[in-house]
Amino acid sequence: MKNQSFFVFQQKLNEWYLSSSSYHELALHLQVNESTLKGWLSGSRHPTIKRLDQIADQLGCFTHELICPHSPILFHKNPRKNHSHHAFSQNLGIIFNQKGCYRTVQKLTLLEGLVTDFALQSYLREQNYRLPTLKKLDQIADVLQMEAYLLLQERS
Repeated sequence: MKNQSFFVFQQKLNEWYLSSSSYHELALHLQVNESTLKGWLSGSRHPTIKRLDQIADQLGCFTHELICPHSPILFHKNPRKNHSHHAFSQNLGIIFNQKGCYRTVQKLTLLEGLVTDFALQSYLREQNYRLPTLKKLDQIADVLQMEAYLLLQERS
């Protein structure tokens, strides 16, 4: 399984760009710098999940919809508040429990050394946490043999 959530996001950006009048207009709508938008469209930069949360909040959709290949995104008028960190750490916790990985070394082994001890602890913290880039999210999802957007899908 080769996850390509960045390419899904990039494809959606391209569609939005084609329906807008300029980079500037789309950047304003997404509330990002024009240079950042151009970097994402060219593939020279990758957004963090935190940045995707901000974009999804602005669009009124769930963050995982931005990287789900089967999910059309429509611009909504009602902003929402996404919590991908909570969803990501909760979903990782569920996977770790299902696999019987309770100690950090077991979790790191399951993730095949893709992340450091420090990064994993940071992903799972409640405060002062870090979130991976889409590239790292794809790598984690590939190792876990699942779709990357499922790691960000909020549970009710």
